[in-house]
Amino acid sequence: MENIQEKILMQIVYEGFELSETPIEGKKAIGIWVNGVIFFDEAPRKMGYSSAKKYCRNFRKSKPYPSLGTKSDWKMLFKRGTLGMFNSLCETVGLKPIDFDTPYWFEQNPKNCYLAFGVDRRLWSVSLEIYPLYCVRPVMPYPLDK
Repeated sequence: MENIQEKILMQIVYEGFELSETPIEGKKAIGIWVNGVIFFDEAPRKMGYSSAKKYCRNFRKSKPYPSLGTKSDWKMLFKRGTLGMFNSLCETVGLKPIDFDTPYWFEQNPKNCYLAFGVDRRLWSVSLEIYPLYCVRPVMPYPLDK
């Protein structure tokens, strides 16, 4: 596991926002911190865009609030090597790994368009009244100097 932290800054996030490079017995992991961004555990079900945004808003009641994450957050995670290390760490601490073949919601502009990161990279429009169900994983910027 030491190699993971040498190549990419990655730590386990526990309840109370305690960060550790190694698993802590008896503590519940809630996410993985990767280069300044926390990727929380995956939602228990797939959701439409509106429900996904609401889920992230309600995921944590104090600032900073999680969101669906930006495209750059997800691109950082989907880089070669990073996703494999992330998934290994998730499995080690009991979080759901990210499936590259499954699309995940992320924040998108302009307002009326939705986009998922993963295999299905189609643009969905509200005007077409198409609301696909994609995976949701709350994402939150979290610098280590907090």
